Amino acid sequence: MRPTGAEIYSEDGPEPVQGATVDGEQFVNGDRIRGTGYVVGLEALPGEARRSGGMYAQRGRYCDAHHRGVLVIAEVEHA
Repeated sequence: MRPTGAEIYSEDGPEPVQGATVDGEQFVNGDRIRGTGYVVGLEALPGEARRSGGMYAQRGRYCDAHHRGVLVIAEVEHA
């Protein structure tokens, strides 16, 4: 889950850059970050995410999200 207002950032090239822009600040793969958040059960996620056919429920089986929950990041900044 991304913070409210976050936008996906992607740049193609020999070494693709992927990340997000949050409140005008860009975060890309390899950046050191710190933030605040909380762990919730899949049922607490909005809309399609929480349904058994939703993206988080489908992929969550690979990281045991059904039992351990999902990290929701509320705020993020560079470390």
